[in-house]
Amino acid sequence: MVSNRETRPESQVSPHYRCPLDHGELRDFACARCGQRYAAIDVDGTQVHDLRAIGQPTALRFEMTVPVPVLPDALRAKLLVPRTWPADLVPQDELRRRYGTKLSIGFQHHIKQIVAARGTNLRALDLGCGSGGNRRYLADLGVTDVVAIDWWSAAADVLADAHRLPFADASFDLVISTAVLEHCYFPHLVMREIHRVLRPGGSALMGASFWEKWHGESFFHFTPNGIYAVCLQAKLDLVDLWSGWGFIPAVLTHAVSRRLRKPGYQLQRVWDRVASRVCGPDEAYKRKIRTSGSLHFRVDRS
Repeated sequence: MVSNRETRPESQVSPHYRCPLDHGELRDFACARCGQRYAAIDVDGTQVHDLRAIGQPTALRFEMTVPVPVLPDALRAKLLVPRTWPADLVPQDELRRRYGTKLSIGFQHHIKQIVAARGTNLRALDLGCGSGGNRRYLADLGVTDVVAIDWWSAAADVLADAHRLPFADASFDLVISTAVLEHCYFPHLVMREIHRVLRPGGSALMGASFWEKWHGESFFHFTPNGIYAVCLQAKLDLVDLWSGWGFIPAVLTHAVSRRLRKPGYQLQRVWDRVASRVCGPDEAYKRKIRTSGSLHFRVDRS
């Protein structure tokens, strides 16, 4: 694994940081407002600054509108339609081999759309960076201003909590987060934080488990209505929603063996073709959404 210190010098990213407790400016990783210091700790052999503020409570006022409406019919009709992705996107298994990332073809499509529309001079946040593959993928597209955070990863620039992002308001043009939201104990707050750190006109591309098993420290799994609800409360516009992976690879991987993931993808493609012929493309896709292992989506900040 390439260390984060080799791929991105700390001096390039440190001006973006703020204290997660009060958003005060960090000077040499000490808050200029409250005085809290954030030391570097050993993460699997790499020194990474810990901005999680574990054991340091934060008092918040959180307002919600109830009852929360379900996905409106007009938006449902727009989102729940069969997808034909461009042919130049990299198959997910190849993407894993090349970059070590979980980005689906839907993520790739939207990232390329955003880069084509706004250029490569974007500041991106990789929220839940894992091994750092998303940074390598973005770099190949020309997007090099990337800050990577994770709860625990040697590839992260800093360790951080998604509920208390250590950044100033309107810091990023793009947020990428794959397979993170189900691990957050208060997803409404996470989405509000994403809204806070996005610049107006910015976008977030995210994924969340739906029909997968309880895994690791996962808390909440998401239906299309659930995704719409957390976006609505955070004042983020739900622009697109698509199936991350179908129920066949999800069941085979989580209930039997991870080695069956690739055959599961192949069986899912056969199932999708058969269902499309039997039920029609529109109904087959709606059924796929209702049974997906995960759902991916794009939100924009107005």
